[in-house]
Amino acid sequence: MINTITNLSESVLYIDSEKQLKEKISLVENNKSDLMINSSKSMTDSQINEYFNLIDSLDYKIYDASPFNNINDCVGPLDNEEFKYFIHNVSNNGNFFCVHKDNIKKYNLPNKIKDKTCVIVFGRNDDYKEKERFVIHITRMLETFDEVIYVDWNSEKRSFLYEVINDIPKTED
Repeated sequence: MINTITNLSESVLYIDSEKQLKEKISLVENNKSDLMINSSKSMTDSQINEYFNLIDSLDYKIYDASPFNNINDCVGPLDNEEFKYFIHNVSNNGNFFCVHKDNIKKYNLPNKIKDKTCVIVFGRNDDYKEKERFVIHITRMLETFDEVIYVDWNSEKRSFLYEVINDIPKTED
């Protein structure tokens, strides 16, 4: 059965069970359809593993989308152990939004990338006049890590980052 989820821009294939997914596997493989899969707390770990492995083999990522169509607050992508945990402890007959790896950016969903590193830096604009040091530190972090996230810590004026943004090297992404 194909349902249209009202807050999604396109149709989503709604899957009630692993069995139903197997029946529709050629449709899913050919169209890379977005999936909303149902789960049940009564599923055994073995059934959950089979469900997860089938979804994973299709190059799909699984996100928790409870309530039913809330992709704006998705958690994931979930690995096998997280999927089990969500089914048993978080979701009550939950719904999981599954997206082909090629479509993750379409919904601006988070993605885990193996062997990538991220650093989160906190700072505050207190007019201490340390722009050069800040630029050096941020530049080194950009050279060292795959992603650098700067969080302003309660500056009274605008963030210190805005004062030095033109002095920081840019990346292609």
